[in-house]
Amino acid sequence: MPNRPSIDEEQLPDLPNESTDEPILITENDQSAIALMSYDRLTSLLDTVDILSDQELANTLEQSLLELETGETILQSEL
Repeated sequence: MPNRPSIDEEQLPDLPNESTDEPILITENDQSAIALMSYDRLTSLLDTVDILSDQELANTLEQSLLELETGETILQSEL
């Protein structure tokens, strides 16, 4: 697991002042207990999970990326 910032119980009152896009680990007895992240980051991760959980959508996305890499694109004005 990547090295993430962590805080202990004494630092909890300062949480509203923290601003980071990366999750912050809250520890208890030197063990990771809770991961804190912004609401935007959480919804982005949940959206990604939803997309990748939908096999048909994941396949379509993969095919689209392949077409983009190989130059098989159509301009909107050509539609």
